[in-house]
Amino acid sequence: MSRNNAAETVRPFCGLTRYSNAEIPDSVFESSSSMHWWAREGNYSDGWSPDEDAEITVPEMGLNSVIDTLPRAMETSIRWEHPVTGEMVSTTKHNAIIDPERAEQVFGHYATRDEAEADGALEDVEDPDSLTYGDDALYFVPTDDYSIVNPATFLRPLVEVLNEAGLADAVFGEARLYRAGGKGSMDVYLDGKHVEAPDLDEDRKPIVVGLQLDWDHFGGTSVSVQGVGMDWECCNSMRGITEKESVRHTGKVEDRIDWHDLYGELLEALDLKVDQLSQLIEEADNSHLLFRELPDDFGADYDSIIEAFFAYAGLPSGADGYLARRAAENLRAEAENPYEPTWWELHRAATYAISHYSRADVHSGSAIDQQNQIANEMLYNPAMVEENVVRAYRADREEESLSDEGAGVAAIETATGGLADKKAEYEERQDAIARLRQAAGGE
Repeated sequence: MSRNNAAETVRPFCGLTRYSNAEIPDSVFESSSSMHWWAREGNYSDGWSPDEDAEITVPEMGLNSVIDTLPRAMETSIRWEHPVTGEMVSTTKHNAIIDPERAEQVFGHYATRDEAEADGALEDVEDPDSLTYGDDALYFVPTDDYSIVNPATFLRPLVEVLNEAGLADAVFGEARLYRAGGKGSMDVYLDGKHVEAPDLDEDRKPIVVGLQLDWDHFGGTSVSVQGVGMDWECCNSMRGITEKESVRHTGKVEDRIDWHDLYGELLEALDLKVDQLSQLIEEADNSHLLFRELPDDFGADYDSIIEAFFAYAGLPSGADGYLARRAAENLRAEAENPYEPTWWELHRAATYAISHYSRADVHSGSAIDQQNQIANEMLYNPAMVEENVVRAYRADREEESLSDEGAGVAAIETATGGLADKKAEYEERQDAIARLRQAAGGE
């Protein structure tokens, strides 16, 4: 689903348990199904790569089976070397966090290939790179307050909640693994939880929502969960659509978190988010940015005035243009009028650039969070984007006269349609959503 910064391993799944081709739900074959377009548009590992002319098939694993394949972590004791005697001394202050499956495969006692080579241990080995060394199996050496949270610990409760909610046949997505499996990210989409907006064409591909789960075994936050969306019209990931819930690697995690309650609350939040997104898309599709009203020097430092807008809004730019240029290219290609785009078209162009070209991995906590926030603000809060654009434009022209700068700022406000006036409306809407969430949670 995500094309940016490909993971080392991708494991797609469909359903809570595996479907055979004879058991695929009828809804998969309907063009209004997200699972249909996932099968058509997907481009995944392990040889599963359907195309437009191929019969619709699904991955061989369901979510339950994928959970069984995810690397886990375990503790093992460590020792340190005495600087004078060279003797190894044990410690109770720290434990090593390792991948037990890789640990079983470690070649001898060597930490790295270089160490084994220096010891002459690889002279008769045909493919030294295929061997597993000690550092490959080691994730982290934390303090004694560290608590392991393995994937099955938080994913099995998700399976139970989805099954209880009658969503077993609606589940599809993928798990992505990084850093030899010590870091993972999973998208769990829910077919049928679709965003409907009056201005969207009836025959367009759906916008589906679900959950993004991230975890790692390297310290800091152990698990984070947040809402995610996917627009199949352009295969754009819409990340961070609900507030992120995070669980840290400290203390007794099971005493602090009830996974069933957490997922139940997040599913309720997704239902509210579907309604909110429908409203936001309708508003954004009726609000325009007029590039012709921007100051003459607005794009002076960029290849185009459109690229300048995305760069001033905060998307990375530079010698090769990077995301700002990619977003500008997409807007020119897809917008009905790229010089008078709607804020929905601007959001989609930014999301396209991030989804397909970002160099940050999808795992939350990376630079991807900030990039997604910028794209989301174009849909949720255009007034904030206007403020950021004005601020960045001013910073580029600090040496200009105040009168010239003031004229430029006034032009930006005209081009964005006076969106600052809508800031109060945005805050009021967010308050209303918060009240709905509290009511849904019985608070």
